[in-house]
Amino acid sequence: MRTTLQSWWAPRPPEPGRRRQVRRALTGALMTGAWLALTALPATPAHAAPGHEKHPGVESVMKNIMCTCGCSLTVSACEAVMTCEVAAKMKTDIAEKIESGMTVKQVLAGFEADYGEQILAAPTKKGFNLTAWVIPILALVSGAGTVIVALRKWGPSSSDEPPDEDALDPELRSRIEEEVARGF
Repeated sequence: MRTTLQSWWAPRPPEPGRRRQVRRALTGALMTGAWLALTALPATPAHAAPGHEKHPGVESVMKNIMCTCGCSLTVSACEAVMTCEVAAKMKTDIAEKIESGMTVKQVLAGFEADYGEQILAAPTKKGFNLTAWVIPILALVSGAGTVIVALRKWGPSSSDEPPDEDALDPELRSRIEEEVARGF
């Protein structure tokens, strides 16, 4: 008598001919259908604004501003990850502004004027916001300097020469010689 584990691992007896062929055909069809569905999906989301994919400035602006739906993602990431009506509307607004002749900088400045500086994905490089760019660099430089100083301090120095044999105390020297002679 087989145990549960043996019966689970044991191969099943072959099914009757026709039933087995139908099962294999259905499994193959399902696998092929799943593969086709996954590879045939469009690269852009279905809710993306049509006709704006040809403007490189649209994607540039979308990567540099935050979505206002509350997701804490850029418009580009929000549109790609979620079905967000706010991101789709913002993309349409960006595309219309670029099609009207505005540059990427002008579009970014317009969004900053409308929503405030928090709409920008990265802080501006002026005023107090400059500290957000400078402090990490200073932290890396000071950390590297600390590591270099510590390695130099812990490493061997040029003054680490063996002591002169004559510099040993004569009493200590005779004690060492006695212990070496005893075989210790």
